Amino acid sequence: MTASRHLYRAWIVLAVLTIVSVVVRLMGAHEGVGAVANLVALAASFVKARQVLDHFLGLRGAAGGWRTMLSALLLLILGGVGAMALV
Repeated sequence: MTASRHLYRAWIVLAVLTIVSVVVRLMGAHEGVGAVANLVALAASFVKARQVLDHFLGLRGAAGGWRTMLSALLLLILGGVGAMALV
């Protein structure tokens, strides 16, 4: 697969995940399932961040330490956001 097609596919994934996050959050606000909606939105945010790091910043081919460190940082940040949403 060419580099441009690869980036285009990553962009499509980002757009779909954004739509999923928005729809889930809007449904959660109306139906009272806020905790589940938050969890789905945070999971989508994690996948989106990984897509950006891997495909647009070029960490897909980086050494394992960088990917592990940035994944841990993402989990820490999103975990904090999720914990604040529960309060």
